[in-house]
Amino acid sequence: MQKLLAFLAVLVCLYILGMSLQRVSWLPFGNKNTQSASIKHIELIDIDASATDVTVIPDDREDVKAEYKGRGKLKVTKNGDTIKVSLERSLFQGINFWNRKKLKIYIPEDFHDKMAVNIGSGRMHLSGPSKSHPMKLDELSLDMTSGMVDLKNLNVDSFHHVGSSGNAQFDYVTAGIASIKMSSGNVEMNHFQGQLSAKLSSGRFKGQIDQLKDSIDVKINSGTVSLDFPENSSFTLNGKVSSGMISCELPLESRTSNGHSISGTYGSGTYKVNVTASSGKVNIY
Repeated sequence: MQKLLAFLAVLVCLYILGMSLQRVSWLPFGNKNTQSASIKHIELIDIDASATDVTVIPDDREDVKAEYKGRGKLKVTKNGDTIKVSLERSLFQGINFWNRKKLKIYIPEDFHDKMAVNIGSGRMHLSGPSKSHPMKLDELSLDMTSGMVDLKNLNVDSFHHVGSSGNAQFDYVTAGIASIKMSSGNVEMNHFQGQLSAKLSSGRFKGQIDQLKDSIDVKINSGTVSLDFPENSSFTLNGKVSSGMISCELPLESRTSNGHSISGTYGSGTYKVNVTASSGKVNIY
């Protein structure tokens, strides 16, 4: 019993010490840190910040500046054509129950190359200046274990999002190629344009297309899918559910349906729209 009490007393002392050290900003696990690096000759911004609320802000600047508040040490390093923004775990990070880590990263608004983000369990926010003046990137890749993604006002040649669980919100995103893979969670896309491939094991997928410019392929094992197309769309539909319900409110030419599948053409049938659900509900309108 005495050994157990002594062990608990040590844990309490370590916790109190960690809470005290957190307030000392000049220590590596202090509560605020700022670093920057020149963007010259950089082609990739690599962000690695697990369990953190990450906000990327396009700004009128010529460097990448990171401001961090929370436990752990912020590092902004430049290696070849890559700037890496990362967080190192602190000694007391594992017993932090109340304070959420926050990382703001300011990048040049004229940076148009590649960005890779790995934040494990956390939140990711990235918004371009406006829907008429979106942030442009050659490539954007997101890797999350769980958490929330919020992207807005982006024009990306190649976009890839991989997540185990969580919620993803995309507004006014235009992509040459967009790929989304999630084990479970909810995905909502509003005012999307581009080629889309989405796979969900379970959850909900909602896609509102501003202008159909390429093929759409959505697969879900268990959950719901809803796709909203503009009136001037032109596509060939192939929709199927193994167990559940599928409906299409649009007038299709050469329509065939049997309760578990719907096929036909809308407009001149230019692009392919494939929707598959093992168990769930699909609505196309």
